[in-house]
Amino acid sequence: MKISLVQLEIVKKEKERNFSKISKLIKKINSDVILFPEFFATGYLGKDSKKYAEKIGGKSSVFLKNIAKEKNANVIAGIIEKEKNKCKNKIRNVALVYDKKARLKASYSKIHLFSLADEQKYFNAGNALSVFDINGIKCSVLICYDLRFPEIFRKLADKNVKLIFLMANWPDSREEHWLTLIKARAIENQIFIAAANMVGKIEDKNYFGSSVVVDPWGNFVKKAKKNKEEIITTDIDLNEVDKIRNKFNVFKDRKTKLYNEL
Repeated sequence: MKISLVQLEIVKKEKERNFSKISKLIKKINSDVILFPEFFATGYLGKDSKKYAEKIGGKSSVFLKNIAKEKNANVIAGIIEKEKNKCKNKIRNVALVYDKKARLKASYSKIHLFSLADEQKYFNAGNALSVFDINGIKCSVLICYDLRFPEIFRKLADKNVKLIFLMANWPDSREEHWLTLIKARAIENQIFIAAANMVGKIEDKNYFGSSVVVDPWGNFVKKAKKNKEEIITTDIDLNEVDKIRNKFNVFKDRKTKLYNEL
């Protein structure tokens, strides 16, 4: 499977400028999957998020669908979703997955809200994981802070997911955690992880990039540069997941019944 990660320098609150920038950046991409960062059209906005929320099917969705059609690719990106009902505080941090025919294949609402940034004041948390097929391979998508919660990665591995896409606005103050946790999640679950982070500055936060693809053995298959807007593309062999799991089968030694009793 050929995947491209777009390490975008997002212009805060400027959807049209970001759309224009992306259209130029991706001209030469020819991949099965194109992955964008979290909040690709607006950047992280905190308390201002509600003003820039849109329904699935809105401007950002149309833009992503057009990319899927034009590039004949599966497209994965994050938006601020305005939910159908108009109740107070009804917005979500959502990842959308469009297939090559521009159909909405899957969506995922971020489960773990970042309480240190008061996200629970602005967003509603999701309550379900999303599993979908790309080229016959079971995949999933998670968002930013989800990376710190190994339980959901193991849940996805138990569902025989072989590739997890991760989108983020991850700041440089926690850069070491980014690469360490991605490697750990890949190794402990024997899966591929493709993680796209943004670059640039929004308000008082600097975002460093270092988007990366990690294999089930914890190797960096491809890694983007720090602090540079760029696209990285790589081919991955998803058969490696089964090869590694068969050769070094840690799953068979788990004691799930005991864990529940401890």
